[in-house]
Amino acid sequence: MLFFCKVFSTHEIWKWRCVFASSHRQCLRKLLGRNDYCSQVFSVGDIFEKIFKRLDLPPIQEKHWLIFFEKLRAQLSTSISLINALRQMADMPFNHSLQYFIAKAIDRLSNGFYMYPLLSDPRLNLGQQSIKLLQSAEVGGYLPQALERLIELMHLQQKIRKQMLQSLIYPTCVLVTIVVFLLLMSSFLLPQFEAFFIQQSIPINDFLSFLFHSNRHLGKVFMIAGVGFCGLYLWMKTKKISVQNGLNRLLSHWFPSFKYTLFAMNLAELLENQIPLLECLTLAAENLPKKFSVDKMSVALSNGIRLSMALEDLPEDFSHVLQTSEVDNRLIQNLRQLSADYYKRYENQLLGLSKWLEPVSILLMALILFLAVACLFYPLLQVFQSMKFEL
Repeated sequence: MLFFCKVFSTHEIWKWRCVFASSHRQCLRKLLGRNDYCSQVFSVGDIFEKIFKRLDLPPIQEKHWLIFFEKLRAQLSTSISLINALRQMADMPFNHSLQYFIAKAIDRLSNGFYMYPLLSDPRLNLGQQSIKLLQSAEVGGYLPQALERLIELMHLQQKIRKQMLQSLIYPTCVLVTIVVFLLLMSSFLLPQFEAFFIQQSIPINDFLSFLFHSNRHLGKVFMIAGVGFCGLYLWMKTKKISVQNGLNRLLSHWFPSFKYTLFAMNLAELLENQIPLLECLTLAAENLPKKFSVDKMSVALSNGIRLSMALEDLPEDFSHVLQTSEVDNRLIQNLRQLSADYYKRYENQLLGLSKWLEPVSILLMALILFLAVACLFYPLLQVFQSMKFEL
């Protein structure tokens, strides 16, 4: 492979040189053997990859990541290195995006670099918390344990998503039924009534005039709503926000218990792998609400303040457990118990919300149907009132 290198030669002059080598590492070794110190190196393949970037690769879905992490954990459990595990997985039937990622990861690891910088690619569709956890695990040497925790977290999120989708089935069916009924009424029934009133010269009162006038512009309203939804969809695509992620963000904003669940889970895992407390707190604080300041907590810990006092904005029961844990030296075990307790609390809040969705949907449908029936029968009533019956 041909490499282009910017080197500082023995004559103290910066020059560009071409070197044939099988890898970046071999290229650097050849330059050092000539007493040339390299400041920049790239290959012909890097140039073509930069020009023809693989934009055609679709984002990796969470279910594919879950399968990949489970297989990687199984490979690492046999005490083989990460690069050998990835080489054995290279021939597995993954999708094109994951195969491309595996090939790039093997290339980086074979050249002596870490794998985690590849995870920041937006096409990989990995959350920042997962990237931070894998980065710390790869550098700290506890990648199998981190994969175990990440798989557990993904299963937890899938369970929550499944519960929410099940809760939204009924409201979605109600909404679709209402929209279809309104479209049929607006497209066929009300125009027929309006034409009949005009043909028979039946007087049209203010309510009917407003109803027929609104119906003539209802198509524009649906068109504006469609354009708005398309604009929202394009904006979410630009910001790389899926409907599921948006729903998760909304729920986590309404019910912060899940954020405390993730915070306690990740902090316990990082502390168990003997990561310094300040670094553990910085990584785990990604899940805390926005009112928490990492800089403020870092300054407090640097000044010798205890962890429970540095996290002063935590819920009262959470803070009390931390204070007790600092006394009996059971911080990791109690953090995991807190994570389980707060998840149960979040699950109960979610179930409580889902119980309200069905009656609210029924009331909404009843209201819409009442208005629709009123709009249909009032013109009929007006027709009967305009008729003169003779005995």
